[in-house]
Amino acid sequence: MTTPPFTTKLYAPLLRQDLVSRPQLVGRLNASLLHEGRFSRRLTVAAAPAGYGKTTLIAEWLRQTEYLSSWLSLDENDNDPSRFWAYLIAALKRIQAEFGATVQAYLQAPQPPPPDAIAAALVNELAAIPTPFILVLDDFHVIQNPLIHQQINSSELERLSNTKTIAI
Repeated sequence: MTTPPFTTKLYAPLLRQDLVSRPQLVGRLNASLLHEGRFSRRLTVAAAPAGYGKTTLIAEWLRQTEYLSSWLSLDENDNDPSRFWAYLIAALKRIQAEFGATVQAYLQAPQPPPPDAIAAALVNELAAIPTPFILVLDDFHVIQNPLIHQQINSSELERLSNTKTIAI
């Protein structure tokens, strides 16, 4: 990515003062995370029609959780794989400052690496993060690039240890 990232994409939206809190839904999100004291959910998808408050609910949930978390707001421009991965790395650096060195080196190489190389590097670096965390990919539905989907759906990424949760 040649332009600097918009850091505003890395912040959860502010909650309005007149927020209608949804403690039952927040409770369900919390309950779905753990099984026998360990993270049991690797992926949580908040799905509802536009305007139903998915983003607000997830932002409210993150404000109440004890786990480390990071947020990435996606838009149509993020369908470029280099841009997508650069933003994802920037979001994960908020959890662990050293994150992404190998993936960034691959992305900056003159010859793009095979998709599996990026996925493998990402899996290795994610697995090295010692604490459980939550990563939110807000508006992931706008990502239509099959290459990004292929990398995200990597079988190794799916088998990643159950200490990470990605909320979409």
